[in-house]
Amino acid sequence: MQTMSNLDYYYLIRELNEKLGGAFLKKISLLSQSKIRLSFYKQGEKHMLLLMPGKALYLTKYREDAIAPTSFIMKLRKHLSNAVLKKISQINFDRIISLEFTKKDETFFLIFEQFSDGNIILCDKNMKIIAALKIQKFSYRLIKPREPYSPPPLAKKNPSELSVELLHNLKGECVASLSNALNLPPFYLEEACARSHIDFAFSIEKLNLQQLKELYKNIISLLSSFSAHLFYENSKPVFFAPFELKKFSYVSKSLKDFSEALDTYYNSHVPEITDKTKKKASPGRIAERQREAIEQFVKAAEDAKKKADAISSNYILVQKMIDAIHKARKKNISDREIEKKLSRFVSVKIKNKTAEVEF
Repeated sequence: MQTMSNLDYYYLIRELNEKLGGAFLKKISLLSQSKIRLSFYKQGEKHMLLLMPGKALYLTKYREDAIAPTSFIMKLRKHLSNAVLKKISQINFDRIISLEFTKKDETFFLIFEQFSDGNIILCDKNMKIIAALKIQKFSYRLIKPREPYSPPPLAKKNPSELSVELLHNLKGECVASLSNALNLPPFYLEEACARSHIDFAFSIEKLNLQQLKELYKNIISLLSSFSAHLFYENSKPVFFAPFELKKFSYVSKSLKDFSEALDTYYNSHVPEITDKTKKKASPGRIAERQREAIEQFVKAAEDAKKKADAISSNYILVQKMIDAIHKARKKNISDREIEKKLSRFVSVKIKNKTAEVEF
């Protein structure tokens, strides 16, 4: 299942500010251990903002029953019920979303950190932490009540700092080298390469000046070409994006709102109970199906985390393996021979454009 990137949040926040700016937060509900809903009212209209920590954030039209609130949810309600949402912003062009609220003469910041497993942090007007979903300790910061909030340090350049000169100084495969230098996901850097007619694995140092200028133009265009899209396979949405993707040959559909695209995508990936089923099913059966759906969702999240952790902890090995496969294929070495050579370091099975690895 696709997880929202910093570029997705960049576009979503524009949309949310337009729809939710000045809205009253009426209720915060816990839907499951991996879903929270914030119910807003603006000019008599209700808007439901759905948060999946570490995965997604969007306005939803689908209603779900809430479960008993935790102490953390109760604390959020205490401080934020009937507060006015002033604005939503993105911190450091990262997967960190800040919601600024005012309530009487007080100001609060509700921060969603949407990387790793995600976290929710409530701060006062001075950015001192009031409460956090998870207490976290890092070498460079501490997420804990009464501590000052600070985001993670920046490891890559903001796309606004990009220049043709920076591209000229990069080395290695195009998408990999861009991803190491820029705070943009490979998923969209591939699109910039596709628009520039550059192979993802082509050595970036071999590009001429005209190609570098074209690549620069298409990377920058990723920040200014909004047109929400869903991409379908066998009538089911398999990807979403805030613009059309030339790198895909899937059937695509353009939508007016990014939230609508996200809502459709994520709802199609979680088992649901239709209205017809609700009429026939007993309350006990409905509760059982809801529990099963939650368990399946949590299991999928855990599986995805295990895969991500495996790649993260073996990043250098994975990158070297990818480089070795590309180089070997350029020499017309067969996949079976490549597997045999790599077996000294890792168990790998190559099939077409994918490689299955066991660590």
